[in-house]
Amino acid sequence: MLTFLVSNRNKNTQRIQTLTKNILLFLLSILLFSNISQSSHIVSADITYECLGNNSYKINLKLYRNCSGIPMGLFQIVNYNSVSCGGGGNLLMIPDTSYEVSQVCDSLLSQTTCNGGTLPGIEVYIFSATVTLPNYCTDWIFKFDECCRSTNINNLSPGFRFYTHTTLNNSDSVCNSSPEFKSIPILYNCVNEPVNFNNIASDPEGDSLSFRLIQTHWSATRSIPYSPVIQTPQSPFPTVSGVIFDSISGQMSFTSNAFQQVIATMLILEYDSLGNVKGTHIRDIEFIIVSCAPPPFVPKVSGYFSTQLIINASNGCSDTTFMNSVVYVHTNPIAGFDVDLELDNYMALKVDIADNSVYGTSIVYTMGDGSVYTIPNFSHIYKTTGSQDIWQIVTNDFGCIDSALRTIYTEILGAYVPNSFTPNSDGLNDEFTPIVTGDEPAFYKFMVYNRWGEIVFESETVGDGWDGTFKGEKAQSDTYVWTLRTGMAGVPDPLDKKGHVTLIR
Repeated sequence: MLTFLVSNRNKNTQRIQTLTKNILLFLLSILLFSNISQSSHIVSADITYECLGNNSYKINLKLYRNCSGIPMGLFQIVNYNSVSCGGGGNLLMIPDTSYEVSQVCDSLLSQTTCNGGTLPGIEVYIFSATVTLPNYCTDWIFKFDECCRSTNINNLSPGFRFYTHTTLNNSDSVCNSSPEFKSIPILYNCVNEPVNFNNIASDPEGDSLSFRLIQTHWSATRSIPYSPVIQTPQSPFPTVSGVIFDSISGQMSFTSNAFQQVIATMLILEYDSLGNVKGTHIRDIEFIIVSCAPPPFVPKVSGYFSTQLIINASNGCSDTTFMNSVVYVHTNPIAGFDVDLELDNYMALKVDIADNSVYGTSIVYTMGDGSVYTIPNFSHIYKTTGSQDIWQIVTNDFGCIDSALRTIYTEILGAYVPNSFTPNSDGLNDEFTPIVTGDEPAFYKFMVYNRWGEIVFESETVGDGWDGTFKGEKAQSDTYVWTLRTGMAGVPDPLDKKGHVTLIR
């Protein structure tokens, strides 16, 4: 029983309003506690953000639920904060949609655990909220955690919380959205069969992505011990072949000879055109290795087939039946593409892709540098030197898949030349030196002139710099002209650059 002592109508109204507010907050706290205190059986999660302008973002939380676990909560909580700037809070994530992504044939969806059956079932739940960040900071972090991970995971110590996070660096005040992932992070595969996984990741602004294998987290700074402890982030579970991982494309391949349910965790880093990290994303991938029945008879052509079924009982009795049916065999897609390379002014390598695949209805390319294309023919620019794996994945209307791989090596030659230097012997910026990127050039010549056209410095050796002297004397503070010519063998046109540099004393 609640008793109020009031002296007038205004105080009475104010206290009733305060009580009502407190009761609502109390009920909300009960709902929140009941939502996060249960074992969620969440398999994986993605936190992504979409920039809306004026430092406002739509935060999306995508949860993958094992349907044999408890039901998904009505809403979720994402915490955000910045250590360098301070500030943050909790976001109440409102449900947007949900759907089933169980890895079974469409005709068997009614038999999954999501629908009261026994076949393994997975559901996706998407929640969202909008937030306006109070500052532009280097270290915004958006975190989600729940208790607890499934005890069926074989390579992680049991009893730890599920955790994931995404970070954002918006210190440059540029509107930036996070990468997106098209692949489902749960994969069933047969024992002793090759496993291949790719996030099929892309960035809305075209930023570069790189990938790392890391230890699975249960908080922002703490990781879950492996079981057995001999496992490492690069080899998180037992395999026959070892885990083959490409840090540029995120392609992960292995073969398992054991039945197991295991987790590998990836850290995806997003870089802008200047090489600055704009954000990071933690993604758990669950692999379920199962025993598969011997392959059935698979017709190679359409036709009329007779099927015989023989059933033998334990008491020695048997029965036989026949079924005649028409089988239509659909043609598998065949992947294939051509690559044409063209050096673009030494600073970038242009790659023209021409599709040669047949019998497919959809196509995806991953370019090895984080870029993804879904059109058959296009041009792509590489701006870094190195080996690039180009994958083409072709699918038809019946879910049949084929893939093709082409590996190229890009050699990019570039040069950055400073616009000022201070030759005062303090060990900082004492020499005027061009920075040449890429492979060693076949020829190189760097020259510096004063305002009267005299050559005050010249060199044909990469890395040599002008120390600010001329004929043994200190050159005066002034603006000087420089020229640079360099190139690679077999390329007809040289890389010519020129500009001004200011000597400051």
